[in-house]
Amino acid sequence: MNFEYVKLSAPEIIYGKRHLLQAQVDLLQTLTHFKSYQQLRKEELMLKIALKTKVEDVLSSVSSFSKLLPKTHFTEEKDSDGLDLFSFHQDKKDLEREIEDIKQKLAQLR
Repeated sequence: MNFEYVKLSAPEIIYGKRHLLQAQVDLLQTLTHFKSYQQLRKEELMLKIALKTKVEDVLSSVSSFSKLLPKTHFTEEKDSDGLDLFSFHQDKKDLEREIEDIKQKLAQLR
């Protein structure tokens, strides 16, 4: 195998060295940016884990508070217009009986 050599002039040598050094600087800057990116990703992961544990704590607290609160007799029903209405879980007979009781009290007052 025969090798051929080409003689470079001094400005060409300086130009080549300058671009080689600039490529090395760019590579090292890319490496530092990549390392900072990795550090930020680690911080992000740690913050996400901390947030997840705090959310789980809040959800467990809310569920324990909801167990302590008294139960309501309201249910949420959708109206035909899409509005939310609250209705009691009482029978019609209970309502009618209360109406009759109130009418009797009114009759006694007269």
